[in-house]
Amino acid sequence: MEGRITKQISNQYKVTVNGVDYICSARGKFRNLGLSPLVGDKVQIDEQTLTIEEILPRVNELERPIVANVDMALIVTSVKKPDLSLSLLDKELSVILANNIEPVICLTKLDLLKKEELKNKITEYKDYLSEQKDIARKSFKCISIEYYNDTGRIKYMEFTEK
Repeated sequence: MEGRITKQISNQYKVTVNGVDYICSARGKFRNLGLSPLVGDKVQIDEQTLTIEEILPRVNELERPIVANVDMALIVTSVKKPDLSLSLLDKELSVILANNIEPVICLTKLDLLKKEELKNKITEYKDYLSEQKDIARKSFKCISIEYYNDTGRIKYMEFTEK
């Protein structure tokens, strides 16, 4: 049966197969091959012996945290207190894009900015992204913002532009 590892504690792996969780152990052959099952791995399990029989090919793998087959990464960063750090954002995007993961950027604390400051931050951010050649070649989602009224309160945030 094919499933996905959703949790690991010591040498026990929680594998979810069609909504059903199984607590499995890895076979010794993985240690001999220098492989270690990771959270996110797609695996073949033996339902009777509750062992992981095979680790299917990985799409990607991250070292911190140690996970595999990541589809999307949510980067949550504030625009104020602390101020938006474009260099930190750039580092995070570099790691994510280098591993073929789709980044989604969520800006927080937007309510601490005045309406004009908010427009300037978004313009600054979009200009910054358009200057980054490596990032511009990849697809990612940006944030659009709407207001309740002229007070600048956020109505909702929507991820657009792919």
